[in-house]
Order: sequence, then C-alpha cells, then structure tokens
Amino acid sequence: MTIEYQFTDVNKWSLFWSENLTAPYAQSGLERFYSLGRISPPTLLEKPIIGVWCKNSEAKPNWRYAARYFITIQTGLSPDIGIPNTVIKTGKLYLDQVEIIHIPSISSTFALEIDIPYWHRKFRINVFEYIGNDQNTIHRKLDDLLGYPQP
Repeated sequence: MTIEYQFTDVNKWSLFWSENLTAPYAQSGLERFYSLGRISPPTLLEKPIIGVWCKNSEAKPNWRYAARYFITIQTGLSPDIGIPNTVIKTGKLYLDQVEIIHIPSISSTFALEIDIPYWHRKFRINVFEYIGNDQNTIHRKLDDLLGYPQP
C-alpha cells in the first residue's frame, strides 16, 4: 500500500495563520483578566487538511488542554433572524502538540474558530495547511467507486 499523505515532509505544510495573544487586565492592580474567548483567522481555509499547534508559556506542568475548535461553513439555513454558521466538525486541541484535522469535503471554503478557556492568559497558536498531494487517498478512491468523484 502506498503512503497517502506525506505529513513528515515540512515542505508539504504552509503556515496559514499565527497569533500571539495576551489576556487584558480586567481591573488595574488586581490579578483579574478578561477571557481570550473565541478567535479565528481573518481569512477562510481552502485546504481540507490542517495542523493546529497551541502553546501557553505560562502553563503549569500538568496543563494539557488548550482549546476547542469549530470548523464551520455558510449554508444559508436560518432557523431565525440572520444566517448562522453551520458547524461541521468540532474537537479538542492540546498544548504543545500538533493536532491534524481532516475537514470533510463538503464545501470549498471553511472557517476555523478556536474557543480558548478563561485560564489561559498567554496563548500562541499556529495553523498550517497541508499543501501536499492527496490525489490517491483511500477516501478519494472510495468516493470514486461510490460515484462521488472529487475534482
């Protein structure tokens, strides 16, 4: 069986977005901070495979959980006023490790939102897009056999 992806080749990854965040003080003189909350890249993702890495330079040694991610698309479905994003995938991110996320191929563009818990005061995030060849993957071959050819 052939290798589907070449994740270990750094030339197959492209930095899509990087951000260093610091929680603002809620009141001067007190150790109270506003939450970093939800953040997202300023542009939409176009590649179906991304890698997300998170770091907190002030994290305690036993901290593992970094954030929760949401992959969304615009569908036009509106249960009420406005057009909300439709969440197609969610998951957890962990500190100091790359999470490879395979986004379902149901749209040509995707939005990424990252919900950072309140206890993170300093937070660094890097999002990479996989730009390598994915033409001969098992998923693509199954789609072709089932009659759902991909472009």
